[in-house]
Amino acid sequence: MSTESSILFDDRHRRAFSEVFGNDYMDRFTDPVVFREAEFYSPPVWQEYRQNYKVLSRNLFAEIVYRRRRGFNEEILTNYIQISATKLDAIQKLLTGKRDRLREVVTANGHQVDAGYLHSRKFMVPIIHSHMMQFLKILQLQDEVLQLTGTCSLNGLLSAEERKKEEVQTKAAVRSFSGTIRNESIKMRKEAQRIHAEQSDDVELKQTIDAQKAAEDHADAQLEADRRGIEIPDNADPVAVIAGLKAAKEQQANAAPAAEAVPA
Repeated sequence: MSTESSILFDDRHRRAFSEVFGNDYMDRFTDPVVFREAEFYSPPVWQEYRQNYKVLSRNLFAEIVYRRRRGFNEEILTNYIQISATKLDAIQKLLTGKRDRLREVVTANGHQVDAGYLHSRKFMVPIIHSHMMQFLKILQLQDEVLQLTGTCSLNGLLSAEERKKEEVQTKAAVRSFSGTIRNESIKMRKEAQRIHAEQSDDVELKQTIDAQKAAEDHADAQLEADRRGIEIPDNADPVAVIAGLKAAKEQQANAAPAAEAVPA
C-alpha cells in the first residue's frame, strides 16, 4: 500500500473531531478530514474558535454535500463559495496589514514583541472544508495582532483607547465572516429544501439541512449577542444564552403589571 493511501488517525484525532462536531456527526462522517495543531494565546481568539469554528465548518461542508445532489442549482453553490473566499481574503488582508503596521511601530521604536498571555490553549483542529484552513490562519493572525496591541500599549506606543479601537476592529473583522456565511447560506438551504422535496428518502441531505438551520440559528444568536455587547462564556451555546435573556425579560415584563395590580 502506498503512503498516500495509508494515513490512519488515532484516538486522539477521533476525540478531537468528536469534541468539535459531536459523536453523532463523527459516526456518520465519511469524507476526508485533516488535522492541524493550533495554540491560541489570547482569550478572544480561543473563544472565537470554541464558539464559531464548528458552526462555520458544518455550514461550509453543506456545500460539498449539496454539490453531490442531482439537480442542485450549481450557480447557487458556486456563488456561495466565491463570496466566502472573497470575504476570507479581505479579512486576511486586513489583519495582515494591521500586524505588519504594528510590528513596524514596535521595531521602529526600538522594542521587541514582549507582551503575551499567561494562559494559552492548545487544540487539535479537524478541518473538513478548505476555507476553514484559511479561517484557522486568520485566527492565528488575530492572535498575533492582539499580542502586538498589548506590546504597543504596555510600552507606551498606543493609548488605551487606541488599543481598544484596534482590538474591536480586529474582532469585528473576524466575526464578520460568520455574518457573511449566515446571509449567503439561506439561499443554499432553500435550494436544498427544494431538492429534498423531490428526494425525500435522502437521509444525509435531510441531516445536512437540519445542521445548516441549526448553524444559522447559532449565527443569529451570536450576532444578537454582539449587538447587545454580551460576551458569551466559553463553551456556552449562544442560542440558549439569548433565549434565556429574552425569557427573563418577558418574565420581568409580565411580573410588573401584576405587581402594580396588588392593592396597597
